[in-house]
Amino acid sequence: MAKAIYSLKIELLFNGNEQTFPLTGCEFQGVQRFNRFVVTIYIQSWFTSRLVVDAPINDLLLIQRLKVYDDDALKSTGLKMMKRHSWYLSQELATLCLFSEKISNDEKTQLVREMKSARGPHLLESLPETLEDIAISRSFFQTAGIEDSFLNSPVDSWKNNESFLAGAKLVNNLACVNDVAERGVALIQNFNSSITRNEEQKQFLLQVAEKHRKEFPTCTRDKLLDM
Repeated sequence: MAKAIYSLKIELLFNGNEQTFPLTGCEFQGVQRFNRFVVTIYIQSWFTSRLVVDAPINDLLLIQRLKVYDDDALKSTGLKMMKRHSWYLSQELATLCLFSEKISNDEKTQLVREMKSARGPHLLESLPETLEDIAISRSFFQTAGIEDSFLNSPVDSWKNNESFLAGAKLVNNLACVNDVAERGVALIQNFNSSITRNEEQKQFLLQVAEKHRKEFPTCTRDKLLDM
C-alpha cells in the first residue's frame, strides 16, 4: 500500500514538478496505469481484507473485477496471482462465508445443501466466478472446534441458535492476516540448507527452531554474551 500511496502522489503532483520527478513519457504512463489498477481493483480488497467472515465473498468479488478489467496484461497477472493463492477459497476456508452478512439466507441454504463432508483440495483447479461455484466443507467446524448443530436448522433461525452464535463469535475474532505464512516462508528460507536433506529431519529442525523462538523471543547474540 505504501508503494500505491507514493505512486498516486507522483501522478497528482507531477504537473509543475517535472524536475523533481524526471520521468519519461513511458514511465509516467506506467505510473498512471498502476494507479488506475490500484483505484479500480486493489484498494477495495485492501480495505476489506481484515474482515474474516467476508473474506471468501470479497475474494470472489475481486476475481469478478479482474475478469472484466480492460487491461489484459494486468488482468492476466492478477488472475494468475489469485490462482496461485486459491487456497484462500479452498472448500474448508470458504465455509467462513456462512457467517457473512453479504450472503442471503437462500444462498446460504444452497451452500449447506451442497456442503461436502471431506476437507477438499488445498488448491482450486479453476477460480470460481459466482457464488454457485464455491464449495464448502463440514470439516471446517471440526478443525475450528465449532459445534455445527445449527446447520440442521433453517438459516433464518440461526441468529437465535446458541451454536451459531458461539461459532460466529469465534470466527469474528480470528485474525485475517498472512503473518503466519510469511513467518513460515522466512523460517524455511533460513533453514533450507545442507544441514539435512532428510525431509523428516528437516521438519523436526523447523519445529525445534520455532519452539525455541517462542520460548526465547529475546535470545540474541548479545543476550547470550551477557549470560
